[in-house]
Amino acid sequence: MSKIARSPESYDFGTSCQSDIATNQAAIQHGGRVFSSYAIPSEMVSSGDKLWVITESDRSSTTVLFPGEY
Repeated sequence: MSKIARSPESYDFGTSCQSDIATNQAAIQHGGRVFSSYAIPSEMVSSGDKLWVITESDRSSTTVLFPGEY
């Protein structure tokens, strides 16, 4: 989990689409919110097959959640 939470620092945006990756790269350079999405095998979780990671623009916090929790 800590590797995923640090993903914006390493420019690892998981399974994000190219548009989201470009938005994230701009957000890192200009201080915006960073959003990443990761595929999780369905046999590992009952809540869905994705995990979202959202890092606030001031980098004060990172939230890891399932899409249904947003």
